[in-house]
Amino acid sequence: MNSVMCGFKISGEFITTHSRNLVIEGKIREAERFLLEGIVGLNHKDMQDILTGKKKFVGFESPECNTLELVDDDDINTQLIFKQLFAGIVYNSNHYWMPYAMVVGWGPRDLGAGEIHNHPMYNCGSTVPPDLPGGSKIVKFSQSRNVAYMDNKQQDLQHVLIVDGSTTVTLWKRVDPPPFWVKIVNDSNWQKGLDEFFGVGKKLSVRCHTTEFGEGDFKFFPSKNENQTDPITQLRNKIKELNVKDDIINKLLKDNVPEHAVTGMSQLYSDYVDDSIPVPIVDNSMMHDVYHGYILKDGRFFACEYHHHAALATRIFKHIFNREVEDSEKEADDAGWIRIQKSAITDKYNCIICKRPTNEQMSTFLFWGAIHGVGEDELQMYI
Repeated sequence: MNSVMCGFKISGEFITTHSRNLVIEGKIREAERFLLEGIVGLNHKDMQDILTGKKKFVGFESPECNTLELVDDDDINTQLIFKQLFAGIVYNSNHYWMPYAMVVGWGPRDLGAGEIHNHPMYNCGSTVPPDLPGGSKIVKFSQSRNVAYMDNKQQDLQHVLIVDGSTTVTLWKRVDPPPFWVKIVNDSNWQKGLDEFFGVGKKLSVRCHTTEFGEGDFKFFPSKNENQTDPITQLRNKIKELNVKDDIINKLLKDNVPEHAVTGMSQLYSDYVDDSIPVPIVDNSMMHDVYHGYILKDGRFFACEYHHHAALATRIFKHIFNREVEDSEKEADDAGWIRIQKSAITDKYNCIICKRPTNEQMSTFLFWGAIHGVGEDELQMYI
């Protein structure tokens, strides 16, 4: 085995140390080229062993004297550093991913982050928390909030995994492909990758509302057994615990939520049931006071109170279309109705449709939007 680096004396210690330093700096491709192109006859297996601390060069190489020799090594520090560089990498969907942070706290400024940053995977279409914890809606709503804590808010992934015995949201970033000879988790086993990450002493960055925005925190919703604790849901829980009369409930609501949401939320805590035949808005001047409702395919606008879309959709299917449905909101989405709701948290409108809108729908939507300051580009279409 001879070196082509001639004209001066070069030590085996320098060759070994320099190649390993390149790895530490993240320049592993340069380290590979430095060894394979600089040392004639060096094979890939020996190159790997040098970079991973299992072999090293000793002696010297010079025009006068060649004592360069490859011997066994057991550099624990180098072995650990090399493992730390690639531990935790998971191969999934033609990309390589590594964990970097965990989300432990939410707050008001992370609401709708998936929509705001237009993340292709975590855009749930709403900044309004679902009525009840659990189910696919709260999962999507939660995933949208976690986007606020990502480094790359259009690309990074999130996975709920076990950290110190508890379910925790972990964030993953895309990384460069490791050398082909480095063993990684290639079966999309995110928990295995995370365990390897922790196994070499690496730590996740801790993200929460306080660290990102510097405001008061709300407890994170990490598992299906814990209650959602957004400001609105906290108010719901408080009202349920008080078990008070309607007039006190209404005062609590008026002091804590926007006016457009008071009636709807008050009805949520009462025995109120509406099975009346829904009537579309026929006087366009009435649209000034319409903050929530559905626009059907034929352009008819049916209004409802805050958080009463499910009840309204049930009544429309029952009385207008003579149908009984199990999941009225899903059926409304499938039917291509425009859903309009004003948030009680951000006070912004969420306008959503899951089919291409008709001309009649757009005409009604644009008329309503002109009154409420909502433009055509704010209609979120999932088609």
